[in-house]
Amino acid sequence: MNSDVLIEGENELNRLIGYPIKIRKNFYLLMIMMLSSMFVIGYITPKLNKVYLFQMILLLAFTLIGVLLSYFRSRMLLVYILSLWALMPGIRRISDWMVGEFQSVSLLSVGPLLVTSTILFSLMHKKMVFNKEHKRILYCFLCSFIYALILGVLFNKAAAIYEMANYVVPALVMIYSLTLTKTELQKRDFWVSSLSNIAVIISVYGWIQYFYLPPWDKLWMENVQMNSIGLAEPMSFRIFSTLNSPGPFALFLSIAVIPMILERRWRGAFGWFGVFIVLSALAISLVRSSWIFSIVGIIVYILFSTSTIKKIKYISLVTMVVIVLLNVITMIPGGNDISERFSTLGNLEEDNSFNARLQFTMEMAKNILKNPIGHGFGASGVSTKVGNNGSLGENGTFDNGILNIFFTFGWVGGILFFYGLFLIFKILKQKLSNPKNHHKYYQLGTAIIVALLVSLLGFNSIPGVGGLLIWFMLSLSFVNEANEINSK
Repeated sequence: MNSDVLIEGENELNRLIGYPIKIRKNFYLLMIMMLSSMFVIGYITPKLNKVYLFQMILLLAFTLIGVLLSYFRSRMLLVYILSLWALMPGIRRISDWMVGEFQSVSLLSVGPLLVTSTILFSLMHKKMVFNKEHKRILYCFLCSFIYALILGVLFNKAAAIYEMANYVVPALVMIYSLTLTKTELQKRDFWVSSLSNIAVIISVYGWIQYFYLPPWDKLWMENVQMNSIGLAEPMSFRIFSTLNSPGPFALFLSIAVIPMILERRWRGAFGWFGVFIVLSALAISLVRSSWIFSIVGIIVYILFSTSTIKKIKYISLVTMVVIVLLNVITMIPGGNDISERFSTLGNLEEDNSFNARLQFTMEMAKNILKNPIGHGFGASGVSTKVGNNGSLGENGTFDNGILNIFFTFGWVGGILFFYGLFLIFKILKQKLSNPKNHHKYYQLGTAIIVALLVSLLGFNSIPGVGGLLIWFMLSLSFVNEANEINSK
């Protein structure tokens, strides 16, 4: 009777959270680590003010959920991680509003990084097997990351640790993908459709934000001085939804919408309605580089289709979407701004933003040619806020992703980084060249890499939420080939 109860309980656990692991030693180690953390937190808690205490409680709760999902290798782990990257900036704003005080530096900012790092717990009881190709790719990225970290610690101190985390932690999903079993590989459609659902949810909130502008978002806009995106008044700004700014928001949507448009099984619970909600929110964000990312990704996906019939099918789908979208844009609020923004793509000579980027690229290229060593992690981007009272430093805004990588990693590190991307592309292209091995995930991975390289001409989408989504999409095809069999 007792064994029957145990089996029934195990099946229920399987149904709810995924795949329970029967290794007591590792589980006890996990419990010891958690209890130790609680002891340390209990010791330092009395020294914290109420704002940081509230943030720490939230941070611990989110991380604990991640630890449990990761250790039991739940199918919800990746969904949870994707959700937190999408929602945490919004949660931070609500937290600030609830305590009645804007925090230029918040513990919740590291929430997505902490939760993503819990992937390591899922590897505690997994034997990782890397083939030669996988090792070469991992070594390229690892060497470039270590080099940039050494430079960063020497030149940029604590800021280097933060930017290193934004590069390295999202890439853990690539390691996780190599440990997926045949059963777990069958969950990939679920993960992609879950990403689509998240994209729809934040798009809906984006429209609510545009019309209503909740007080926590208004507080954020007024304190971080986001003048470049408009006024802190309804319908007077570019939406950023639950993300920090229009850039990351548009990037999230631009990556998610590619599989949504092209494959029915990846559209999630909202179907075509969700596709047009996401596209409308992406349009009203007015981020042209993200529009280009989606366009390039869709074109490449179609080009690597297995047959002419499928290419015609995809082209028909995209044509239908474009026709509907063009008609809808003229009717939605802000439609004129979208049309004007799109028209600038054909007249770049008179585009002030493009000319400013071009001038920046020319000047920065000279800088990089004079400094082959690089500046290391923490020298550019959001990480320059660390140790600078929460304000962006000298190179906080970097308008060329390719140069940003060479600026950070130096000549050698930059070449290693791009060589790693090239090796991934090469593997995917080889697999796609064999019709018997053709897999839509290889097709999607190839489209994402090409779109990434094109987008890097404008901005560096690899650190942070953009990197997480890119590595997530690539990880769907970066798997152990022995387990890939029969999982198509």
